[in-house]
Amino acid sequence: MTDTVQDTYLGWHDLVHAPLCKRPTWEAQTQADESATRDGATPHACGNEDCDHSNRYELTAIRLVCRSCGMARILAGEIRSESHTTVERIGYGSAPRKVGSLLLWPGQPWFRVGRMHHDHPHDFLVTRTGVTHVDQSDVVGCIYLWKGKLGATTWSAAAVQDPTGTFAPGKLRWKRTKEGLRTATAAAKFIATELAASDGES
Repeated sequence: MTDTVQDTYLGWHDLVHAPLCKRPTWEAQTQADESATRDGATPHACGNEDCDHSNRYELTAIRLVCRSCGMARILAGEIRSESHTTVERIGYGSAPRKVGSLLLWPGQPWFRVGRMHHDHPHDFLVTRTGVTHVDQSDVVGCIYLWKGKLGATTWSAAAVQDPTGTFAPGKLRWKRTKEGLRTATAAAKFIATELAASDGES
């Protein structure tokens, strides 16, 4: 579902607990009903066991319960795929890296060169320090894993959101970009410099 590091963080919405919940934590469980049928669907007599357009489907429900405030949520629908991985692999859920006055929030790389063997196989959304939950208004830059000459891993950086600015992978546009940086840290320093210059202009 996520294609860029921006999709990893932006456009998601928290499931809200009851007011004054003392320990807001969701306990999650799943249940599958393989005999669910679509309302009004015409019976389908296809002999292919893997046919996915019959009137029967697997209904998957996810139950979320907070034992602290008593809030319960049930999400249900037809799930076509399920994957198991780790926060280290997808980035989201890992602690951000601090580089100077910036935080680098890891996510899956848009361009997956070097993903399995590089020390930092992620793209990053960049915010100032003090941010604990990334919102689009907090984002001051993006760092992308890229492929340089002779197959070397390089980084590209985009700094300072600007709706009329230069295009970079994802939904956001940027005032300044730079390619061919040797490390993610160098990319973060470029963003910090451009951010300081932009702050001075305003």
